[in-house]
Parts: sequence; structure tokens; C-alpha cells
Amino acid sequence: MKKTFFIILSLSLFSLAILSQVRAGTDDNVSGYSWSDNIGWVSFNCTNQGTCGTADYGVNINEDGVFSGYSWSDNIGWISFNPGDLSGCPSGTCQTKLNVDNGEISGWARILVYGSGDGWLSFRGANYGVSVNIGIGDFSGYTWSDNIGWVSFSGANYGVETSFSFIPPNYPPDKPGIPSQYQPSGVSWSGECVYNIAIPTFHWIYNDPDDVPPGTDPQTQYQIRIRNNSNFPVDGEGNPILQTDEFKCGGQVCSAPSQSTSFSPPTAAWISWASHNTNYYWTVRVKDSNNTWSEWSNPLSFSTPLHTYPQPDFIHGPQNPVAGEEVAFMDLSVCYDSGNNAYDCQDNVNNRYLWDFGDEIFCDSNINPECRGDVTHNYEVQGNYTVTLEITDDVGTCESNGDTPFSIKLPLPEWREVPPAN
Repeated sequence: MKKTFFIILSLSLFSLAILSQVRAGTDDNVSGYSWSDNIGWVSFNCTNQGTCGTADYGVNINEDGVFSGYSWSDNIGWISFNPGDLSGCPSGTCQTKLNVDNGEISGWARILVYGSGDGWLSFRGANYGVSVNIGIGDFSGYTWSDNIGWVSFSGANYGVETSFSFIPPNYPPDKPGIPSQYQPSGVSWSGECVYNIAIPTFHWIYNDPDDVPPGTDPQTQYQIRIRNNSNFPVDGEGNPILQTDEFKCGGQVCSAPSQSTSFSPPTAAWISWASHNTNYYWTVRVKDSNNTWSEWSNPLSFSTPLHTYPQPDFIHGPQNPVAGEEVAFMDLSVCYDSGNNAYDCQDNVNNRYLWDFGDEIFCDSNINPECRGDVTHNYEVQGNYTVTLEITDDVGTCESNGDTPFSIKLPLPEWREVPPAN
């Protein structure tokens, strides 16, 4: 009788010591009862017994599927699912864990009243195991303990269930990075020989931890901001607070519902907004298919060209030359200085002229200064010819075909008048 009293007293004192450490059942996602023919009911949440606030306890399945917390038996006390209590389990992986793909539970729980080295519940063996119905969250199956035997997790009038969501959490996309080929500014240029200022294209990398395999959680929208200051204010939710000096698309932040990882501003809007030889900054954020935005990328700087690119042009004469006749090419090319003021390209000895007369003959001002500006050329063979003039200045190279192509024809036959014979 004294021995029985001592065991009950020890269990009560041990339970009081554990009580201050357990989790509040209302914060846990497992509830209900399992049944053992040897120890009776095992409660998985204080909400089952109405003791929450007085005797709080519960079992929880964390996002990674690992169990934590305590269940309670009126006959043997606490059963721990905390990973810290499970070291030294009889075999295999000790932590109790749910496979979120198929609902199977593996690992061990520890019956604390038995002390170290004993008192274990196995959740999976060669011919038994506990599983969760992924669709409704109900437990089924049996655990085995050498101490208390089988424990059933579902029956006609009892069971264990969980509100654990098998839908994996959505993680936001990573902060956009820059492709290696566009480092360090993330900008490439085009249209420099067409427009009076080059048009930038901004490039970034979309990466989302949930986008595995690619296309599972793709980019669905982007927002991009450009200004001559690296400060891009946002509100508490990361939404842009547009500044008066920012580049805008239709008066709004530039944005598109697109999977594209590049952006080129509208040509007319960029030409009217941007200036030559100016340093600007840009930043971008992206949204995934679950409507979650990334952080804004780190602002990157880029500079516009010093001035407008060279604009080669020329005309030829005569308009209908014949073979062997000298053809003159009159240079009409325009270049620009550091103040973006126009001047005749031939006036700057540092500008390179490269004429390609279309008959495998070239004239290069780096070799022959006479090739800078107006030139002449003879064509000995009839045919159609396209001439190309390429000019390189301190910002880049552009080319033009002028008013060509043109045709070289055979000369008219020579003749002379002679008197008729007597």
C-alpha cells in the first residue's frame, strides 16, 4: 500500500514539474484521444479535458512536419514529443515527424514516467504505423511500446486529429539579382544609332524557393523604378511612393503583369526624360503566382552616353554612273561634342571613317586621312553596288548606306561619222 502511494505521489510531483514547461493547448494543432487497453485514454490537448488555463498542454505539428509538445495519460502521466527529450531512442530517427507528402508518421515519443533508457512509443515498424489522412487530418493506425503495448489512434467513438495544413507555405521570391552578363549595372543599350539618346534595357534574375521545378511558382508581375537618386521611398507594405523626378509610365510606376525579366522604357518617354552624361539609379521588385512580392532589389547605378552617337550620311554623283566613270561621295555626317552640340564629323581628326564601296575596296581614315570626309571611287564592272560609311567617335560606332544602292552600267559605244564611199 505504501509503495502504491509513493508511486502516485512521485507521478503527481513529476507532473507538476513538467506542467510549467508544456505548451498551451489552444496554440497547438493536434487534439483528440488515443486508446490503450493497458493505460486507457491518452489526451493530446488540454482542450479535450477543459483544463486549458489551469493545466495547459498539447501536441503540435510544425511547418516542417516535426512534432513537439506533450500528451497526457491519467494513468502514466506525460508523453513527450519534444525533440530534446527524444535523444537516445531505441533505433532509427528519434524525432516524431510527419511526411507531408503521404501522411505517414515516423519516429518516437517518450513516456517520461519511466525515466531515461525506457518508456518509448514507436510510431512506425515493419507491420504497423500511424498515418494522417491528408484530406481531413484524421489519424489512424497503431503505435507500439514495450511498456504499454499497442495504442490505437482511431476507433468508433474516439480519435486524434490535426488542423495542420498540408498546403506548403508560400515563400516570397528572392530579392532580384543581376545576370552575370549584365554586371555590374544590369543595363544594356540599343537604338543608339537610331535615336538621339540610347535606350536602356534593365535585366534581373527571378528566383523563388517555391518555383521548383521552374514554372511551379513563376513571376507574374514586376515593378521598376528609375531616378537620379538612390533613395526610393516605399510605404509600410513596400509599395512605391513615387517622387517627382522619377521616370514614370503613364504617370504611374512602371509595371507589367509579365514573366519577362527585362524592361525597356517606352522610347518617346525615355528620350523626353533622360539626359546625356547623367548618372541614374534603378531598382525592381517581382511578384510570384501566389500574389507575394519580393523585396526591392538593391539600387544599381548606370550612366547614359556622353552625347548622341555619330549620324553617318552621304550622297553620290553622278546618279547613273557608267563603268570607268569616277563616282563622288559627298559626306553629310553629323557628330556631337561633349555638350551634345552638332558638328561635321570630318572636322574631328579623331573620328574614324571607314568606307566600304561594295566592290571589296575599302577606304580607312586610320590608314589614309584622305578617307575622312568626301571621297571618290571608280567602278570598272557593271552591277548594283551598296556603299557603307561607318563612323566611330568617342562614344561608339554607327553606319549608313547613304543614298545607295546604285547601278553601274556599260558605257555607250564610241562612234564617229564618216562620209559615204564614192
